[in-house]
Amino acid sequence: MSSPFGTPQDILPARVQPLVNAPAINAESWQLVRDAVRPDLATPYLDKVPRAINAGLNDAAVTYIWNMVEEDLRRKIMAYGIDYFGAAINKSGLRTRDDLADEVKSIQLLEGCLALGIISKEAHFFLDHCREIRNQFSAAHMAASDLDTIETGNYVKNCVKYVLGHDLPPAGFSIKEFQEHIAQPNVDLDEAFELLSGQSSRIYGAVGHSFFGAYIDSNTSNELRVAIKQLAPRLWELLDDDLRYEVAMRYASLKDRPTPNHSELALDFLKVVKGLQYIPTNLSAVIFQRYSQALLDAHSSFNNFHLEPAPARALLELGNAVPIQAAKLYAKANLLCYVGNTYGYSWGAVPAIERMFGAANPTVMTAIRAILKNDPTVLLALQSSAPAKRFKSLAEVLRQRATEPDLVGLLDEVIGKEWNFVVNEMRARYAAIQVKK
Repeated sequence: MSSPFGTPQDILPARVQPLVNAPAINAESWQLVRDAVRPDLATPYLDKVPRAINAGLNDAAVTYIWNMVEEDLRRKIMAYGIDYFGAAINKSGLRTRDDLADEVKSIQLLEGCLALGIISKEAHFFLDHCREIRNQFSAAHMAASDLDTIETGNYVKNCVKYVLGHDLPPAGFSIKEFQEHIAQPNVDLDEAFELLSGQSSRIYGAVGHSFFGAYIDSNTSNELRVAIKQLAPRLWELLDDDLRYEVAMRYASLKDRPTPNHSELALDFLKVVKGLQYIPTNLSAVIFQRYSQALLDAHSSFNNFHLEPAPARALLELGNAVPIQAAKLYAKANLLCYVGNTYGYSWGAVPAIERMFGAANPTVMTAIRAILKNDPTVLLALQSSAPAKRFKSLAEVLRQRATEPDLVGLLDEVIGKEWNFVVNEMRARYAAIQVKK
């Protein structure tokens, strides 16, 4: 795993290796620690740790070394660029090292450093364990039990191995300057993307967070938002799934949605990058249900042929990762709009609906199977000649996605027979559900 500043974080500096190989760390072997940390950290404060261990105050020793870890991570953040860090942890207004100390929790410090590549995934795992030990067993809190010397020695070793033994990074690629650049008129965005993609992959997540934050900010210029809209989908392709989930989860964060406008812009960003599948299912279900209901409401309106295209296109933009909770409403709205009524159908909505049905996932196909069996509104609509003829056309599209035997059988019959088969079949199905009532 490479850090954004070029040094592989899983390769230890030579000075740290003797410490890692040591069987135990205690007050007597403390020189190994002093030799392993960066020279600027071999201070009198560091030497409080062995004195605490000698006095049997292992909880104090843990507190001292952890304080050094947090302070060194702050220094590394400042050296690399605090703008990145604020974007990575979804927190604006961070400008100084004091801001990091006063406003950033320990867990956020570790998460942000991981996102920037200042620490590796392995380091994050062990340091997060160190953080928990500091919280539960150090002098910072009332502890239920005491740490022994071996545990304390391992704690010190991990703090040095993963943080205190590593050098400060050089300054990173400036996200702020990059965004100022792409907001300028007549900028070649292809060239800008080449510049971005040529950076270390470890900064992509921070840029993605920054793009999201800028996109939903009401103070962002239209020029910058348009540029992000063009660059973000290409950046999204470079992110791994973990980073996509991190960015998408910001939509679920209330602090990112203080006003309805923030919510709509955040949703628009996720539609632009085709990232809705990365938000929690319960939240994406609500979104799909809302957009499906809007399409169904348009279909039920007086001027439905004119009103349906816009909500159909909006629903298409959500992508095809339709959650099971929204599948029936999604399928019903699309089907009814496609087949229309005795007066015709909305030509403007058809291309979007055909694309949605053409990419329907198994959940949507199961929903179509269900509503063709027992949804009275759909069964009634298909008893009219014009909608029945339209359904015969739609059956060709649905047949490409169908796998369930009874749905496959129905669609094959619809395709192979005259349109009045649809009328008679749906009439019989409607009668059957009335009998069951």
